[in-house]
Amino acid sequence: MAVMHIQRPVAGWEKSYALLADSADKETAVIFVHGFKGHPRTTWLQFQTLVDELQASYPAWASADLFFYGYDSFIYGININAEKFLRFVGAVFPVPSPTLFNLQIDRLPDSVRKSYKGLVLPVPQRYRRLLLVGHSMGGVVIRAAVLMSLRRSLKLAADAGVGLDVGVSLKYQLQSLSLPNAELRLFAPAHFGANPAGWLGVLLNIPFIGELVGAWLCFGQAYGELSRDSPILREICQQTTGLAREYTYLSALRARSVWGTGEKVVTAGEYEHDYPSEYVSNVSHSDVCKPTLGYTLPLEFAIAGYHTYGTSAAAADQPSSAV
Repeated sequence: MAVMHIQRPVAGWEKSYALLADSADKETAVIFVHGFKGHPRTTWLQFQTLVDELQASYPAWASADLFFYGYDSFIYGININAEKFLRFVGAVFPVPSPTLFNLQIDRLPDSVRKSYKGLVLPVPQRYRRLLLVGHSMGGVVIRAAVLMSLRRSLKLAADAGVGLDVGVSLKYQLQSLSLPNAELRLFAPAHFGANPAGWLGVLLNIPFIGELVGAWLCFGQAYGELSRDSPILREICQQTTGLAREYTYLSALRARSVWGTGEKVVTAGEYEHDYPSEYVSNVSHSDVCKPTLGYTLPLEFAIAGYHTYGTSAAAADQPSSAV
């Protein structure tokens, strides 16, 4: 019998929601993070239905709970949003709140409640695997959050006297952390900044914005931090690269990215220790992360880290030397 995903709100996170599998055999949490002026629903359009509709082709989704994180990607900058994202991750991983899985069917009339008994969602005792899936600015927020988590853990270890001279103990501590050991799947990440012409082209399509676009952009903090010469982006790249060189066993320091060949909004490329980027023909910045019946790459890439009709899995296993 096919597994169904049931939508549930995430208490305390107004803009976010979850799609929870009605299977007891689930060990993976997948958290989706939209980009600049994106939305937790429309950015990932059709993920919500195709994970069930195409489950026979992509069975790994049957053992995964999906969380769609919503945040203010315009007013607040990268670091503030990364801090908030850290708190969200802590709320759902590795041990989610049992209230998230409570459908409250006990409040329904007896005649109706009997029909809903099969929809009581099993609560996973503990997720074993964390996938962080980001689009555009969402990829930057994820990478900044990974850095925050790792730097704080290294500081705590140093304060406790656990240094590189007892590397085995330090490695054990770091491997027990959630974010640094997550797997990153990034769709057109903005980690090398935005192309102003591309951003403006997107924003000019927003109704009524027209001549107000310049003033509107200056009002928010995030847009300025996504410029190609942004000190924050440069710092995230340098620190991630340095830590990836030192802590080779932390998976979150090596991302997998996919781009459309029609990318005009952000600058394509990967960090030095990332996996080689994949490129898909005739796909735009906003559509690269949206699966359809004819474009199923996002479904496979998000859960597996590669797709079978593009760059080979063998090639994807080799780290990139490009910056």
